[in-house]
Amino acid sequence: MMMKKHNLTKSQKETTRNAILDSRELRSLILDDQINTNNLVVTMSLNIPGYIKATKETSEFLKKFYFNFLGELGSKYNVLNTFCLEDFAGEIYFMILEYSDAYKIKKLCLAYEEKYGTQTKLLDIDVYETLTHKISRTDVGPHSPRQCFLCNNEAKVCANRQTHSIEELDAFIDEQISKPIPFKLSFAYIYDDLASKMHSGVFQSGEKLLEDNLAKEYGVSRTLIRTVITELNSLGMVEVRKNVGATVVTLNKKSILEASQTRMAIEQMIYRNIYEHLTDSKRTILRRLKEIMLKVDLDNTDDMLRINKLFNTIMRSLSNNEFMKGIFKRVNDVFNLTNPKRYQKGNLRKESFSEHIELIDSLLNDDVEEMEVLLNRHLLNAQENAVKAYE
Repeated sequence: MMMKKHNLTKSQKETTRNAILDSRELRSLILDDQINTNNLVVTMSLNIPGYIKATKETSEFLKKFYFNFLGELGSKYNVLNTFCLEDFAGEIYFMILEYSDAYKIKKLCLAYEEKYGTQTKLLDIDVYETLTHKISRTDVGPHSPRQCFLCNNEAKVCANRQTHSIEELDAFIDEQISKPIPFKLSFAYIYDDLASKMHSGVFQSGEKLLEDNLAKEYGVSRTLIRTVITELNSLGMVEVRKNVGATVVTLNKKSILEASQTRMAIEQMIYRNIYEHLTDSKRTILRRLKEIMLKVDLDNTDDMLRINKLFNTIMRSLSNNEFMKGIFKRVNDVFNLTNPKRYQKGNLRKESFSEHIELIDSLLNDDVEEMEVLLNRHLLNAQENAVKAYE
């Protein structure tokens, strides 16, 4: 059974329900901040009932469909920026598009939801021109209401009547997620997945990346795997040597310092950009984010990790310097190779968590000098911990 059991106590249900509602409110604030007269926003998430909104399996399922859909969307429209929020309501991918015909884009989304049969019944793909104007199915022609997972009735009717049990719905979700993906995985997905596995320690420093094994695992050609490895090599994440092949790069003090110092310089520019363009809507996002962070149980490692990642994603989204954010991601991909060793020391995530809250306060207080001092200290702490981990 992939989906977790929903046998929570009444108190746990209440806490989880409140966390989900807080997350949804924050999502709305971010959505509103991202939309302007020059763009529109497409979002993709999973339509999963109950209190357990994400598991490892559902996350992988959604990521594969997201990258596949993004490829189709990007072939027809100009995608300006993308990011994924991981919060207590699950995961949601944001795709910021240069303004175009929102109704045509919605038709593309509806066609994609029908493209792969029952598996895409799990997807919610929405198009927003404004926060209050989400393009509906009926806005683009005679489309029937979304159907229930398990029967042909309207989904809203079954939900309101609680026609089906959570166990029945979980079984359906498990079945769909267990099916083979009905398309070839893309370069973007494989790159992202390999980078994530290096960051989490699934692939260790010095470990070989065997083309045949990876091609079989991802169900793609060796040529595509070789292209991904070439990209990872160009970024300094992988070493390719004659008669040896590709291995995950083995970091040393010099390479860690180089990556860290470049990362620091770029992140300082990103935060300065956030400060210089801090609108009322962005302040509201920061205040709401801080409220959510203050509710987190710091002894719950999973929740703390989730919210630390959420903080970093939101801070990037608040900057309007897309060029710098693109460079930062590449440099950060290299620095994050230190994560498995750097976070063996348990209290580091708590230290980062506290520093993140202090950074929010400095921005809300319009104290740019304090912000720069705190950010510099935060980044130097990360650098020092990374260097120590490899001594």
